[in-house]
Amino acid sequence: MTLPHASESKVDGRRRTVVDIFRTIAWYESVTHESAYDTPARLEHAFQHNGEGRKRLWERYCKFGKPTPSVTIKGRPGIVAIVGKRHPRTRLVFEHPLWIALDPHFVPHVPAVNDLLLAMHEHVACNFFADQVEEGATPRRDWEVVEDESLWEYPHDEAPLRLDLLATFLLLFRESKAAGKPELSHALARRVRAQLHDAQACIELRRFQAPLLDYVLQNFLGPGYEKVDPSVPHALADDFCYEPPPRIVFRDRGPFC
Repeated sequence: MTLPHASESKVDGRRRTVVDIFRTIAWYESVTHESAYDTPARLEHAFQHNGEGRKRLWERYCKFGKPTPSVTIKGRPGIVAIVGKRHPRTRLVFEHPLWIALDPHFVPHVPAVNDLLLAMHEHVACNFFADQVEEGATPRRDWEVVEDESLWEYPHDEAPLRLDLLATFLLLFRESKAAGKPELSHALARRVRAQLHDAQACIELRRFQAPLLDYVLQNFLGPGYEKVDPSVPHALADDFCYEPPPRIVFRDRGPFC
């Protein structure tokens, strides 16, 4: 399985990206899980009066991650909004801050990152901000939490937070790297790798865990982070020697068949 290829089609006036494909498939996986319709044919039948009911559209969402579904169509609810009305978590997945965090064109300056962090689960705000955020005030970040081992274990306890924590660590990694803080960015890179390592347990990400890891390595972490073992806490990692497992070669049947 390799990274998917984006087509020349456009989303919101811009060229579709690999992140759009990841987002569409994650949304599709969320819909199948939340709705209990487990095939594209059943989903198409269940939501055929949605304004996007072209034949076999759901099969394309499933296999190729394109075209990108719409929240609105000419002022009317699109398929994302219609499904989200019945299954709210599916829309939260489609509009999750993770997709902004994965966009290489996103500029990770502090106010923008704060806005995204505060849009996620209260666990994020409680752990990453030192004080309660008052209206109109600038949030004060607590950086010491990066080394908090209790937070390291937390994703294993509550699966729905996996998207939030992956997005959080990726946003903080990008921000610290842009600010020229190598030690902090290295610590956060371990957290990013840990979340990607556990992505197989995340319903929305498990189908493309390997290509998502490749995408993050290529665009953000770089080849130097590929040998960082995500299962070892940062405090122990200096004395740990990691041997990467052999790569699995998938038979090419399209991006996500």
